[in-house]
Amino acid sequence: MDELFPLLVILLVVVAPIWIAFHYITIWKRHKPVSSEDQDAKIRQLEQSARRMRHRLEALEAILDAEVPGWRHKS
Repeated sequence: MDELFPLLVILLVVVAPIWIAFHYITIWKRHKPVSSEDQDAKIRQLEQSARRMRHRLEALEAILDAEVPGWRHKS
């Protein structure tokens, strides 16, 4: 155990911080900043998805209104 203690200290003090730093550096390099064109395209896509969901919700509410009158007022 006495022989492993200095090795363990070196690993924790020197190797681990370097390993963690390089890990996050590679993550930061892979992450690309979002351009305004990409952001605009994503906003358009989200708006389109929101419209589709709103239409689906309206269709479901119409079905419920026809099949279960007063469903909105039930607790």
